[in-house]
Amino acid sequence: MLPKPVTMTQVARETGLSRQTVGLALGERAHLLKPETRERVLRAASTLGYRRSGSAVAMRTGRTNCFALLLSTIGSRSILPRWLVDGIQQAMREHDLHLAVESLPDEQLTSEGHVPKLLREVACDGLLINYNAQVPQRMIDLIGEYVLPAIWLNSKQDADCVYPDDYAAAEKLTQRLIGLGHQRIAYVDYTHSAHEVPWHYSGIDRLAAYEQVMMDAGLSPQRLGSREIREQGSIWQHMAEHMKRDDRPTAVIGYCGMEARACLHGGLASGLAVPRDLSVTCFDNSSDQGIGIDIACCIIPDAIVGKAGVEMLQQKVNQPNKLLSPHRIELQFKEADTLDVPPTL
Repeated sequence: MLPKPVTMTQVARETGLSRQTVGLALGERAHLLKPETRERVLRAASTLGYRRSGSAVAMRTGRTNCFALLLSTIGSRSILPRWLVDGIQQAMREHDLHLAVESLPDEQLTSEGHVPKLLREVACDGLLINYNAQVPQRMIDLIGEYVLPAIWLNSKQDADCVYPDDYAAAEKLTQRLIGLGHQRIAYVDYTHSAHEVPWHYSGIDRLAAYEQVMMDAGLSPQRLGSREIREQGSIWQHMAEHMKRDDRPTAVIGYCGMEARACLHGGLASGLAVPRDLSVTCFDNSSDQGIGIDIACCIIPDAIVGKAGVEMLQQKVNQPNKLLSPHRIELQFKEADTLDVPPTL
């Protein structure tokens, strides 16, 4: 049989203080007491093995002080970078909150007869939804129906969301290359299909911004690559072939680090030097691609997105009926030695 939990009354008896004073010392308003009184209570609580009852706090305040991170069981629909988790956890620690993680199969979210336990019971104060692509409509309807405060991470919604501003970053990156004098700039994407709408907004926004800036400058956009080529295992060969052409690009923008590495490999295999003959840039979490050279890169601010998501969810919990405007997070450009003026061809 498990021992009965130590009560606040027992701590009060041990210290000779009132239960109200002990409650203050162990709560969020401990700063109202003298330091020696707080220390006296904390020492006694530690000796007795006292732990505050989260369920009792929830019953008294109506808050669990818990946020839930909702994921799909399909990994490509709930990308969860380490930096995003770091940002979420940092904000949770700062506000003395704890995090629950719930992974739900799409079958449950789309079943008319099933309502996830997360929505049926008071298990958390709000949801951080890290469901970035192909979101089931029933999931959106359920969250609205059960009026559970929710913020979408890394997903463009009409409201209540936080995401990196990929469009603005791609604009600036393309303008940067044009400003260096490049005219033959290619956008490289082996992540998405050339014949389907990208599953994530970043695949749409980065390409759209690049094409718009190129056309505004009177230049011809050029897209290279597709998911089908990657699946065939012929990325390096495909890129090397393009780098041998007379009209080859003098600069490339990779959708992510994989594309940048392919461009570096293809360029070197074709006898080109980076950055003298070919400038290489991309979008990624880090300019360090583990290949011995840093790549000029728009850094995806996952940690900032995670932290901002927690802050927004706190605001949403306090004002559940208020729609919060989308929060776009700026990407920072990291300079590196893969950029130069175009070669004389």
